[in-house]
Amino acid sequence: MLLSYLDGSREVSYPERRVPRPDPAQVLVPTFNPDFLAEGKKLIQEVNSQRFVAPITTYVNAARCTLRAGGDTTGVRLRGFLAPRVSIVTGRQAQSENRETSKLTGQSYIKYGGQGVVVPFGPATETETEMEAVAAILNTAKAANIRNLVSYIPGTVY
Repeated sequence: MLLSYLDGSREVSYPERRVPRPDPAQVLVPTFNPDFLAEGKKLIQEVNSQRFVAPITTYVNAARCTLRAGGDTTGVRLRGFLAPRVSIVTGRQAQSENRETSKLTGQSYIKYGGQGVVVPFGPATETETEMEAVAAILNTAKAANIRNLVSYIPGTVY
């Protein structure tokens, strides 16, 4: 089934999104660029405003980003650049009987539920690397609940 989908001989459709996307919230994120970091500049990035709430704020604090207040002009917006991000899934069940079948592969899998959010992150110190920052965020998420998932998404220039 997956190969048929990949070669274009089989189409898969998913239900349409019925609600509009929420207006994004803006956050200020320290950057791994040493020049920006030395000057104390932060990048302006956007996040999903509806998912950027407690308990996610615990992980956001670990990610060193802060909500941008209205009228704040301290941040820098770089067109075509997304800061490195982490995808955090919280609220997963320990066990589940909720079985689904993949539309792409036809394989059965178990859904454990949960709520996900993507959060941009930056360094805590001038010498911290991206991988050290990801490890710190992962440790914070796992300390809160061992079933939380954290995935790393590198910075992107588009």
